[in-house]
Parts: sequence; structure tokens; C-alpha cells
Amino acid sequence: MSELLPMQDRLEFEVRYSRNCDGGKQEFQVARDAVLAIFGADVLVTETCVDHYPITVVVTEKRSGAIVWSGDQRGLFRKYGHRAMPELKRKLSDFKMQLEQGDQQAKSEGSATRD
Repeated sequence: MSELLPMQDRLEFEVRYSRNCDGGKQEFQVARDAVLAIFGADVLVTETCVDHYPITVVVTEKRSGAIVWSGDQRGLFRKYGHRAMPELKRKLSDFKMQLEQGDQQAKSEGSATRD
């Protein structure tokens, strides 16, 4: 089992979803599970439930404020086969790749300034 990163080093995502008629919790859980599948257990995922229409889900990386994915909440409904999952996971994967490239660039710039 791997150790978790210290709190200040962990990525944190917010999943904002609409309450809808059944509370919207299912769609939050689907989005949360997608974040954890791509980024692993080292990330924190918080939820914010709002009461407005149209019903949407927005996944935001909190440190940067970057909106990673936003879509119609119905795309995460079980009865529609979670049809938005491929796009959600692709956007999360693209964001992870951007973060990794930024980390690599920062490391190479740091080593260049020490030389």
C-alpha cells in the first residue's frame, strides 16, 4: 500500500452538481469515481450541491481553478448508461498529462538554473 501525500501536496478537485429531484448524489459519485480512477487515492474530492437548472456537473481542480470538465448531468445518469464517462475520463487524463508535463518542465528548468 502506498503512502498518501501530505495534505498541502495533494491535488483537490471539486465536483459541483445539481440537486435534481433525487438529490444528485449518484452523479457526484460517478464523477468522483472517475477522478479517483485517473488520479488515484492521493487526490481529495469535495462536493458542492447546488439547486439550479439546467442540471450540470462541473469538475474543477481547486488549486488552479481550472475547470477540467463540465457537462449535462444527465450524461452521468445510470439510466442513460453514464454516456458522458468517456469524455469525462478523457478530459481528466488530458489534464493529468498537462500537470505531469508542467512538473517535468519545472524540474528541468530548476536543474538548468543550478548548473
